[in-house]
Amino acid sequence: MRDLIKQFIKICVDTLPLLEPLYEFGSLQVDGQENFANLRTFFLNKKYIGADFREGMGVDIVLDVQAINLPSESVGTVIIVDVPEFDSWGLKIRI
Repeated sequence: MRDLIKQFIKICVDTLPLLEPLYEFGSLQVDGQENFANLRTFFLNKKYIGADFREGMGVDIVLDVQAINLPSESVGTVIIVDVPEFDSWGLKIRI
């Protein structure tokens, strides 16, 4: 997570209507990024679900972003930052 990403999220929170629940795909806070990469602090009064392909800090539910198994229209807002560069399928992420 870069500070620029956090600044972008802050701008979005301040200017965009964000529907609930919010899902952050790629929410795992890796070693050395604990708490700094925690975007939940921007959404304290919102239903927020952290999702990643593996368990760990910041992850509420394990989901594969290339094969998301959620019911239609069950996500209000998607947050996906610093994830597309890890997409080994050539940006075939389907949200």
